Amino acid sequence: MDFDISLISDYLLIYVLPPLVVVWIILLLLLYRKRKIRLVKKSMSLIDNLEGKDFERFLLFLFRKLGYKANLTGRGKDQGADLIIKKGLFRTAVQAKRYNHTVGNAAVQQVYASKKVYNCRKAMVVTNNRFTREARELARKTGVVLWDREKLIRVMIKASITPKIVGKVIMNRGDGI
Repeated sequence: MDFDISLISDYLLIYVLPPLVVVWIILLLLLYRKRKIRLVKKSMSLIDNLEGKDFERFLLFLFRKLGYKANLTGRGKDQGADLIIKKGLFRTAVQAKRYNHTVGNAAVQQVYASKKVYNCRKAMVVTNNRFTREARELARKTGVVLWDREKLIRVMIKASITPKIVGKVIMNRGDGI
C-alpha cells in the first residue's frame, strides 16, 4: 500500500487551513472589540467626573472626529444649545448634559427652541446619563434626537475614544479644540 503525502498536504491546505485562519481572525477581532469596549467604559468614568464645560469640549472633539464641522456656541448665555454641528447641508443644535441624574423635559424644550435661534434644522441632547420617560416622549413628538449613555458609548466605540484621548481633551483647554 503506497501512501501519497501530497494528498494530505493538499487536503490540509484546501480544507483545514482556511477555516482555521477565519476562526483566528474572528478571535482577534473579538478580542480587539472587547478591548475597545473596556477602554470606552474607562473613558465614561472619566466623563462622568467632568465639569459641564469640559463635557461640551469633549463632545466638540467627538463630533469633529465623527466628521462633523462643530463649534461651541459660546460661554454664558447659550440660548439652549452648547454646540452647533454640521454635516452636509444640515445644522444641528446640540445641548450637552453631563448629569449625575436623569435628564428631563427642560433640556429637550431648550434645545428645541434653540433651533430657531441658531438657524438649525435639527436639535439634539447628549448626556452621559439617561432621559426621563417624559423627556423621551417630548423628544419623539418634537423630533429632537436623544443620545443617552448607551448611545454615547456606541458612538465612542465607533470613534475609538480612549481614556488617553479624554484626558488630552481635558488638559488642552486653551488649544481651540
